[in-house]
Amino acid sequence: VEDWADTYVSNGAFIQAAHNLGYRIKVINDGPNAYFGIKLLISEEKWKYVRPTGFSRWLFKKKDEDSVISHLAGDAYFDDTWPRKAKKPIDFWDYLKSLNASEGAINTLCTAWEAYSGEKAPYPNDEVIENCEVFYDTSNGQIINYGDEYPKAPDETTYIYVLFEEVNDSRKVKYVGQTDDPSTRLKAHITCPGTIDKVKWIGGLLNNDRYPKMGIIKSVPISEAWILERTYMYAFEDLERKMDQKRGEILLNKVY
Repeated sequence: VEDWADTYVSNGAFIQAAHNLGYRIKVINDGPNAYFGIKLLISEEKWKYVRPTGFSRWLFKKKDEDSVISHLAGDAYFDDTWPRKAKKPIDFWDYLKSLNASEGAINTLCTAWEAYSGEKAPYPNDEVIENCEVFYDTSNGQIINYGDEYPKAPDETTYIYVLFEEVNDSRKVKYVGQTDDPSTRLKAHITCPGTIDKVKWIGGLLNNDRYPKMGIIKSVPISEAWILERTYMYAFEDLERKMDQKRGEILLNKVY
């Protein structure tokens, strides 16, 4: 340090600098003296000191067990890019998908999440993904405009729906929900948007004499609605990221 700075650097200044940079410091008091142990880490090792939380903490404890999830737990424990502090199940699903993980690995993740949370993992299966992909074909779908009447859901069922807007001859999904009365629910979204994000989005549409539209995705049993709502939400989030990239490419092609 002194060779680089070309000046004397006191021990106290060195210790303070190390502390400010986030290095791990161990202090041992011994009478009038204090000994400081400073462990310098290279950037490639910092991930080892990211404390896992929630699901990751639970999963890492399974790496030495003889169970169906121990292999996944071991791989995750030694993976320097594993989302150790993620909270939502979709974050882990997205991570494995980004690695082109096998179907077996995805299934093991589902098993692990269900064991951890006590709830079915809301990961989109092929049927859910196909239903979402079909919706982006503007010739498909049961679409409700503001003021339209639509039948209420049969007893013991509800609808999974999306709110969307039309952008450059395509559909941009902004919200996923469930309702047994689509017409009334669409009116409520427009008159009482709720969250700040929806207020901004819907308010922007109304300022341009446009309205959000509702698309009916599927009728489902009420007992399955909660988990399916989140499953479709995750699936549309994933597809919207891909669609945004596609829209950007189309825009670039038009510009250049």
